[in-house]
Amino acid sequence: MSDLYASRGPFMPLGHNTQPDNGHVLVLLQATFLCLLILGIVIYKSNTIPTRIANEASQQLKPYPRLASVADVRGRTMVLQGTIHPFPGMDEVIGQLATIEGLRRLDDRLVRLDIAPPYVHLIRDKESIILSGTLNQEDFDSVISQIHTAFPYHTLRHRVQIEDKVGKPLWLEGLAKSLHALDSVEDLDVKGWRSRLQLNGKISGSGSQMLVRTMAASLIHQVEIENRIVEQASTDRPKLSLSANQDILELYATVPSLEMANQFQKTAEDVFGLAVGRIELAPNLVDDQALSSILSLLPELASIKDLRLMNDGSRYVIWGEVSSSSRLERISRRISELELGSAIDIRIDVHESNTPAMLTMLRYNKQITLSGNLPSSFARDRLLQSTREIFATRIVEYSLDIQQQVDYSAWIEVWPEVIQSIPLDVFGIAVNGSKIFLTGMPESEEQSQGIALRIGELLPDYQVYNWMRTSPP
Repeated sequence: MSDLYASRGPFMPLGHNTQPDNGHVLVLLQATFLCLLILGIVIYKSNTIPTRIANEASQQLKPYPRLASVADVRGRTMVLQGTIHPFPGMDEVIGQLATIEGLRRLDDRLVRLDIAPPYVHLIRDKESIILSGTLNQEDFDSVISQIHTAFPYHTLRHRVQIEDKVGKPLWLEGLAKSLHALDSVEDLDVKGWRSRLQLNGKISGSGSQMLVRTMAASLIHQVEIENRIVEQASTDRPKLSLSANQDILELYATVPSLEMANQFQKTAEDVFGLAVGRIELAPNLVDDQALSSILSLLPELASIKDLRLMNDGSRYVIWGEVSSSSRLERISRRISELELGSAIDIRIDVHESNTPAMLTMLRYNKQITLSGNLPSSFARDRLLQSTREIFATRIVEYSLDIQQQVDYSAWIEVWPEVIQSIPLDVFGIAVNGSKIFLTGMPESEEQSQGIALRIGELLPDYQVYNWMRTSPP
């Protein structure tokens, strides 16, 4: 092999007086430019993607300030670090963060504190006080002592559950003075969580806002106070106080006739279950057309959590919480249809807990089993009753838990129509979030598709998974 031949390379040929190859130089420049362009794009994206991830995470966590305070975006990794009291739906929110485009890793280092929130419910009438809820022993002793100080002439009975792992309420310090400020409130009903108080009752004349300000000034810590106290003017119109939570319906009213009393009690109990309270007759009261129309509104109000409906002598007021803005719009639309817009003051809040009602039903001939989580005892009783009536059986085993954080879900309203759509002796149906799962043994594929199609029509916002299989011939 000669030296001339061995020295030749692809970019610098040797021998003879040859001209430079401009084509190779151009290719080299194009390749260099392309590499720089790609490098610039990579650098640009590496700088902008973390910013976009942080912005999207901030939007998703805006309704959850407790999570937002422990979230940190580091490049294309999100780190959740710190201590937190778990709240309903928290794990689902964290799981949704992992789907943010461009996020490579979600590092969950949170220390979840297993401390349940405190809860107190105080009901005071003219002579006695009933106290219920969940507290730790130290806070329970303090609450009892301060109630005796605020209302020394009332008999106190309690059904408070003592739990060691229960957080401390912020309204505890200064409770005696704050309760004493509410001495003039009739039918006083106070509910307290960790940093929130809800006041229910009625007073003659105006002044409820002054009572709330006096109460707030007596507390050491800043607490959110929801004022539901009704200011009653002297009137010759019927009076109404309806309260429905997850376990009980309380109904107090004064109406002009026995017919209206019976009609109101029957309608309310058909919607919410058996009522406690009393309805009094006062023939001198004038007829109230709005009260008759409100009877038609009660079924729509069943979806309101912690419902309270009262009149102040001139207008009716509705308090409570619903799980979505669409639910609130539906209630408002029904009020307009009944021409009650000028007679009702709507004070309903939208609070999405992200914990929908869940249910599983299994049927094997006459044996039926129901299990799940529901928002109220009223919903449970209606589901059980409709199931027994439709399948003509009283053999229903169930484990249906009532949980305060569970939202009222759309499928509860059409449950009778849903199970009527499944004319099978052996089947299962499960409602989980926005998904419905069907199992069973239909006679044909056509029947199977018909059942799934009908349930999809009843619940258009739900995704139906048809796992039914036809029985072998």
